[in-house]
Parts: sequence; C-alpha cells; structure tokens
Amino acid sequence: MKYLVLFSGGLDSTYLVYNLLKEGHEVELLYIEILNNKNKSIIEKAQRKLLIKQFKSEFPGKVKYSSAGIKIEVTGYNDNYESAQPHLWTTAAALCYSNDVDRVAIGYVMNDSSLSYLPEIKRLFNAHGALLRKDMPKMPKIEFPLIKYHKEELIEMLPDKYLNLTFYCEEPHIIKEESTKLTYKICDNCPPCKTAKGLNRGYHKAIKKQLNKKTGKITVIGNLEVDDQDLMPCKQMADTLDEETPISFPLEEETFEEIEMDQSDDKEITLEEEKVSE
Repeated sequence: MKYLVLFSGGLDSTYLVYNLLKEGHEVELLYIEILNNKNKSIIEKAQRKLLIKQFKSEFPGKVKYSSAGIKIEVTGYNDNYESAQPHLWTTAAALCYSNDVDRVAIGYVMNDSSLSYLPEIKRLFNAHGALLRKDMPKMPKIEFPLIKYHKEELIEMLPDKYLNLTFYCEEPHIIKEESTKLTYKICDNCPPCKTAKGLNRGYHKAIKKQLNKKTGKITVIGNLEVDDQDLMPCKQMADTLDEETPISFPLEEETFEEIEMDQSDDKEITLEEEKVSE
C-alpha cells in the first residue's frame, strides 16, 4: 500500500514514516512550508533532508519525496477556530496526493488538541472529492495511525539515528549558517518546547547545537548563554532575508529526490550527540 504522509521532520511524523516503512508500505512525503517562519523552515529542511537520506538507505525504493508542495505565508487569522492547522493540512493533502496513493496519513498522537475533531477533519478532507474531475479516481482515505500512542512511546520506539534528527521548536534562533554546518539554539519557551520538556530520554535539550548537513552529525555545544547579538530571531531574519540574503542553505526541496548515499563508504551516517569539553 502507498501512503502520503505530511512530514515535517518532527517526532510524530518521523515515527509515522518509519513505522509505515517498517510495515512494508511505500511512502510519499509532503512538506508544508510556512514562509514567514524562516528560521524554523531552514532547520527543518536541513534535518529532514538527512532523515530522508536515512529512510532511503534503510528502505531502498520505498520512499519518494512529493513533487508537489505547499508554501504558505501566514500573516494572521481570526481566533474563531480551535486551530488553523487542520484546515491547512487537509487542504494540502487533498491537493498534492499522487493518483497512485492509497491512503493519506497524519501523525496526530494522544492528547493532541485536534483529536476532538477527527470526524470533522475527515469530512473536510473528503469534501474536496466533490471538486474532482469526473475522469479522476476517487480520493484516498485519510487515516490517523498514531492516535493510540503517547509521545513518550514514540521516543522509545524510534531508533536514535532518526530520533536525533527530529525537530520541534517553533521559535529557534540561528546563530551561524555555513555551507556545511548549521548552528542554532532552540527557544525553550514555545508550546512544543514546553511539551518536550516532560518527555523521556532527555529528548528536550535547551541548548545550542551544531548540525553537519552532510554527515548528519549533531554536536551539542552545551547549555550556554548566547550573546543576543549572535542571535537572529525569526522576525528579524524574515525582515532582512531579501535585503542581505544571509542564508546559504538552499531553500528549494526539489533536490531531495537526487540524494544518494555515498557508495564508496559502507558506513552509515553517524547520528550522535557528543558533549564538547569546555
């Protein structure tokens, strides 16, 4: 069976992809980019690129990055809704699935606020079928395979080589951006950070990290105080991006399908965290 998964590179969607692949399914990955959250998008893209490389290495021929994609600039919405996410996610999935996809999967887990609205989310997704051309096959069914799981369980079941590359912070700070290295610090204050603080295996680390974009190695620099002048908050980055173009990491996703493992070296990507001695 072939699934389309809304894949952000966070814990829930990463485990969902891993589990579907482990069960023998094919998986097509769809990413929704929020354009006015530049820092988060840059880090997510860098770490998702490495996650996809890992998936392709362990499950050859089973992973495809969707040629379609959604980029949205969210400048605000009224507060009449519990959450804007179901609207965006279901519409993106309905617009971007391939005709050979059998199921669409979203990685909601136990205690997610959207669980109360699963019947409505299904109806919202299925409503797009009324707009299909008559010569098109019926829409795939939408599923929520993880609603019986807590995040703590996902952390225990997801191998470290994937777990170490998941990302969740909504307001990260990019400290330094290089062609092969990305140094950043999570905010420690957004709702996902607060949720992660209570998770096991030291999943949340309010620290500065350095990600090697080529090898996937993450170096923990430590729980250091970072000079405010070294930080580039999301809003400042969004305001200066077009003028100063400080970002060297490519923002386009089309290169994902071209990623191949280095056949000259049989070693797997090293995904580890190491404490740098002071």
